[in-house]
Amino acid sequence: MTVQVLTDSASCLPVELAAAAGVTVVPIHAGGEGEERTTAGLSAMELTAHYARLLERSGDDGVVALHIAKGLSATWSNGTTAAGVVGDTVETADAVRVIDSESAGMAIGYAALAAAECANKGGSLDEVESTAREALTSSRLWLYVHRIDSLRKGGRLSTARSLFTSALAFKPVFAISGGKLTLAARSRTQNKAMDRMLNLVVDQVKQASVEVASDEDPAQVTAPVMRVAVHYADDPEAAASLLARIQVAVQELGDGDIGTEDGASASSTPTPRRPKNAHDGGEAGVAEEDTAKSAVREIVNEVAKSATTFLERVVASRAVQKIAAVVEAESAEPEAAYGATHVVPKVELHLIPMGEAVQVHTGAGAVAVSTVQLAPE
Repeated sequence: MTVQVLTDSASCLPVELAAAAGVTVVPIHAGGEGEERTTAGLSAMELTAHYARLLERSGDDGVVALHIAKGLSATWSNGTTAAGVVGDTVETADAVRVIDSESAGMAIGYAALAAAECANKGGSLDEVESTAREALTSSRLWLYVHRIDSLRKGGRLSTARSLFTSALAFKPVFAISGGKLTLAARSRTQNKAMDRMLNLVVDQVKQASVEVASDEDPAQVTAPVMRVAVHYADDPEAAASLLARIQVAVQELGDGDIGTEDGASASSTPTPRRPKNAHDGGEAGVAEEDTAKSAVREIVNEVAKSATTFLERVVASRAVQKIAAVVEAESAEPEAAYGATHVVPKVELHLIPMGEAVQVHTGAGAVAVSTVQLAPE
């Protein structure tokens, strides 16, 4: 038989993906209307029934259950109780492995899918559990909320932090780290918040990239795999726009002399670079450029010396500093494209709505990004 994988609806795992992989998704309770909407974690009795049924389906091979962070819901705690009850009825006491994801969203969903893939390949209970935990360890979740009232009402954000953020008109980007909601970035507008989230994802892709030595054949380097989901509450256009920007940014990271998308590679011989603004492409052009810049610098220095007021001296001094910075930047060797020195992960992108239970706490206008790094294919 096959080890069974279960998660709750805080994973935001779409029905189609769950069904295809054989993952059971149990809905967390959401009730009420408008601002009075609330959620309730799954009870031990409910989870006992689900675990027992799946354990029977597995032929007693076991069940791996991934639940929302225990700091955000009572579901995990009730799950451990349920696992103990089920364990008393079978020969193997730990036949049900309950995992605190320390996260939410597709950070859990992707880990559940990875665990199910392992199970469907004949993985043992230990192997399926290990796969789930490894995926969760590499996962990240960032959350933008349009208004933080819902987080405060649900107890996910302290009143003090809520009032402070509201008073300063911040548009915060939160992260769920170690099962707790923490501030990852702050901005003044939603557009800036989306920029922040884009940068966070790009940084994560870079961290997952594999550096290639100058004498190494990139075609022999197995690219890591990353799955990225952009979630939305009620604004799919904003989420789709962010997803498109992530796709472009990842493609730009991969551009370079080596390591193309299809695994082919170009020559590792450096391409000669033409000096900027050097009409003849040689040392004479560089000399002319340096002479021109020196002349401009001398003119500005003369202005600074003859300045009669403090303001004029400040302006002239700043002009000198700016020119010096430009000269230094333009004289520096151009950096090689990131894709010329690294094998960028194969990134799978998904646009996924937030589950109802998650929306209760994020409120309208929320956008989130979940990422997970998986073992190379």
